Amino acid sequence: MQQKIFNQIQSLRAFSVLSVFLFHTNIPFFSNGYLGVDIFFVISGFVITGKIFEEYKSTNKINFLNFYKKRVKRIIPNLFFIVCVTYIFYLSFGPPDLSLFKQTVFSLLGISNLYHLNYQNDYFNNILDDPLGHTWSLGVEQQFYIIYPFILSTILFYKNKNYLIIFLFLISIISTSFFLINYKSNPILSFYFSPLRLWEFLIGAIFFLSQNNIKKSLVLTQLCFLLIVMLIFTQSFIINSYFKNILVVFFSGLLISSYKKNFFFENKFIIYFGNISYSFYLWHLPVFFFSNLYLNNLFQVNILLSFTLTLLLSSLSFVYIEKKFIYSDWKFLKSKFFLLVTILFSIFIIILFYSKYFNEGYRIKIRNIFYKFNYLENTFDWNSRVIFINNIKIDKNKVYNYCQEDSSNFTINNKLLLREECLRYQDSSKIFFAFGNSHTAQFLPLLNDLNEVKNIYYLHFRNSTITPPNELIDSIAKNFKDVYLVKNINDLAELEIVREYFFQIKNKKIKFILFNSTPNPAKKDDPIKCMVQRKDCFIDKNQDIEKRQLNELFLQIYKFEKNFKDRVFVFNSFQALCPSLNALCPIYSKKNDLLIYRDDNHITYEGAKMIMYDFKKFLFEKKILN
Repeated sequence: MQQKIFNQIQSLRAFSVLSVFLFHTNIPFFSNGYLGVDIFFVISGFVITGKIFEEYKSTNKINFLNFYKKRVKRIIPNLFFIVCVTYIFYLSFGPPDLSLFKQTVFSLLGISNLYHLNYQNDYFNNILDDPLGHTWSLGVEQQFYIIYPFILSTILFYKNKNYLIIFLFLISIISTSFFLINYKSNPILSFYFSPLRLWEFLIGAIFFLSQNNIKKSLVLTQLCFLLIVMLIFTQSFIINSYFKNILVVFFSGLLISSYKKNFFFENKFIIYFGNISYSFYLWHLPVFFFSNLYLNNLFQVNILLSFTLTLLLSSLSFVYIEKKFIYSDWKFLKSKFFLLVTILFSIFIIILFYSKYFNEGYRIKIRNIFYKFNYLENTFDWNSRVIFINNIKIDKNKVYNYCQEDSSNFTINNKLLLREECLRYQDSSKIFFAFGNSHTAQFLPLLNDLNEVKNIYYLHFRNSTITPPNELIDSIAKNFKDVYLVKNINDLAELEIVREYFFQIKNKKIKFILFNSTPNPAKKDDPIKCMVQRKDCFIDKNQDIEKRQLNELFLQIYKFEKNFKDRVFVFNSFQALCPSLNALCPIYSKKNDLLIYRDDNHITYEGAKMIMYDFKKFLFEKKILN
């Protein structure tokens, strides 16, 4: 029976993995390609049920140990090999300020989906930030394999296929219901939590058990495939995304069980692509991640290169890893080579665990060792230029170590009762008190690097709507001639909060310096990609203003300044970062090797230094400095 369904399943796997690959190109036309993973789940449910059911028919029992052995040989060796290669390659060529350790460990343990669920990672917004982000589906699949034989064993006891179908159907209804309930209110739970994905596997199982009652029809096979293609590769505003999900799952199961031979599904090249689909799936995202970071080619060429390299790597790992283990007995476990690799790998993992969670000093030493071998660190001085918190200081103190709202490792200045590490204090003339989140912190170098600025204080709040207590402001005002509250304003909501705060403060010597935001790159990874690829990149100022509706913000913030010109001073940070008369604002300058942004909404230390002259001029023109 398994041979009859082999070709259509392998061809459908080929189509599924190609859909996922195209989805990760970020081409809008393929925005539904992620549904290829749902097809994989249906196939798994169909195939695994077939294996267990046929074994039970011939032996009258489920051999759990044998089942798990086969699953381990099928999944684990290739997963371990590709994940470990990716991790080592990432240490050498990935951004050194980001760690892939947790993602690697969770992927190897088969619980990557729980990692993303715990950290609330949105698959659709962060997938190209994590070369192992796709292993969530392997976690869901492995968790299904663990529980499914036990589910079947509870009902096979009755030896009635109809009872089994009803039982599985009821479980799938429950799983689908919770999937749909959480789809809008908690989409990340609905996406990653394996019990809410169980219904997709069970639909495959139900179609396997019902296939003898389904007519084998070429027309039906072709119709199902056409509908799947239309659902994945057409944009429909009539069919909701969750309903589209359900339809793709249903038509995939129906296609497999109603299959009748046709040219497409019997094509040798497509079947081969299906054979290597597991390897292809594991390789494609790491390849995309590094090609996206390093290759400065035409978009179409980059996709073609990524596909070709993934295909090559997949073919090699399929032949030398997958097939070797799938068809092996377990004698290799006793080989000296395997034992040596296992011991070395175990030592490596233990050292990493120990250094990460139990010995901070050792962790720093190991990190510094890896930095010496990291290409980006050696070539671009990455940690000094890109890592945001390294350059946000007051004097020599990194403010993110001491000045966050929940920081505890600071000392108090006895006279001013302020955090010593967040304070520069030279005299009692005037103090610049900056507060807010990272969007205010990015401008601290403008104050810290000005010799004319004698006194600075900073408090960091993750929520940009939080303002310092009035009692704190009054206390500071008693010790200084003038107090300048410094904050970045990103939108009208923040401006309104600052205006309300302004009216609460009655002391006229307390004044405000406001930054009117910065131009924002279109994509988070644009700045670092431009630096790595050494190409000039720009922001379209007009598009950014329109997208973020900044004209109204600019109007209101300058109106606020005009109405209270003796106490409110607005520095045009947006214009300072985009001084050109045309619409293009620099992100990275190849000629000067100048990295102005670190992501899609933060400037670098270099970016802050670039506008230092304008800010200093502003302070003197407004007679804030004299």
